[in-house]
Order: sequence, then structure tokens, then C-alpha cells
Amino acid sequence: MSKNDFHNQLREHLHRKPFLPFVVELRDGRRIKIKQPPVVFADGAASFIDPADDALVEFAHDEVRKFGLLEQETSA
Repeated sequence: MSKNDFHNQLREHLHRKPFLPFVVELRDGRRIKIKQPPVVFADGAASFIDPADDALVEFAHDEVRKFGLLEQETSA
């Protein structure tokens, strides 16, 4: 994905009102779930702290296949 598309799509998801969790699908098949802001991004890269385990998550524009809304998980 180009840097410009990366920035535009990431900005669109992060500024949606109300915020809706979304997923970043990487070219290698991994999926990064972004359940809440903030996400810091500049120069074609982004990072955030995953609240589940306080781990730093980083990804770059050239790794991204697409962005999409995170499907709401239902409990059975």
C-alpha cells in the first residue's frame, strides 16, 4: 500500500465518530486488531500499545494489504 493511501485510510478509521474497532490485514496474512485509539503514525509507519498485554505493535505501509472494520465477536 502506498504511504499516502496508508495515511489516509488509517486517519479515516482513527477519526471515525463514534470510533469503531478495525483490523489491519498484512500481506503475510497476519491481522492486527485496533480496538481503541491512540495510534501514532508518520512517514509510512504506525505503532500503538496493545492494551491486552502492553506490547508495542508496529507496522508499515508496505506490509499492509487492507484496512477493515473489526467484526464484533459474539458469545455463544
